[in-house]
Amino acid sequence: MGNRREMTTPDKTHCRCRVIGILGKSDAIRFRLLICIAAVMLTSGCAGWFRPPSRDQDASSLLAMMANQGAATRYLKAVGSLLVERQGQSRKVRVAVALGRPDRLRVELLSFIGQPLARIAARGDRLCYQEPGRRQGVKTIGRGGLKRLLGIDLSVEDLVSVLCGGLPEPELVKETFAQWGPEPGAVLLKSRWHRLRAKVFLSPNPWQPLAYERYTPEGGLCYRVSWLQWKSFNDRRLPCAWRFENGRGDRVLLRFRRIYLPASLPESMFNLIP
Repeated sequence: MGNRREMTTPDKTHCRCRVIGILGKSDAIRFRLLICIAAVMLTSGCAGWFRPPSRDQDASSLLAMMANQGAATRYLKAVGSLLVERQGQSRKVRVAVALGRPDRLRVELLSFIGQPLARIAARGDRLCYQEPGRRQGVKTIGRGGLKRLLGIDLSVEDLVSVLCGGLPEPELVKETFAQWGPEPGAVLLKSRWHRLRAKVFLSPNPWQPLAYERYTPEGGLCYRVSWLQWKSFNDRRLPCAWRFENGRGDRVLLRFRRIYLPASLPESMFNLIP
């Protein structure tokens, strides 16, 4: 009897395990089938969200042309004024500017009698700052000098492009999806995940930039560059007034009174360190 019990018990347990195994496989099949159906429904419903924005070829071509609009201006010299408005205070100084595309820049801040107050010279990423009469001499400060001067974080190459009539961040124009916005003359630059990265406002006749707005990843305004005035000069149109604004409300107004287009400029002009 003891032996029969030992033989019977394993047989019953084995049968129960087979039944449970069969039911378990059936439930697993049903579960996987439901998952597949839900995935198909979810993918179908969200396909429009995952699809990148529609690219407007006309807008993309127009922005690409305008990003290189100032390429014909190889060298430029100008004198004018700089008005800085920050935290409720304003200061106006005379300014002399020289540039050489794509990344050469020289800026001198002058007193009302023409005495140099500060000098900034840039060759690519190397940016030097000097205050005449100070003992510390020339400082190499990188891009911080332009941010301190304009209140916005622009590279030297972007600022030179803006002063020549082109758009800043030309690589952004190539990498993003351009489409016409609801406002007249506005082109939206979006990432493939539909995040608004920048907005460009254009005048239709002739085609030229009016404003460029750059946005943070959170959607706030990072900075805004406005081209306020253009003039015809030697069979081409060049900007002569700009406004730079940041998200805090600080503004810098730059205006050129006289513009010169020399054939070349000495490289020593863009280097304060001998």
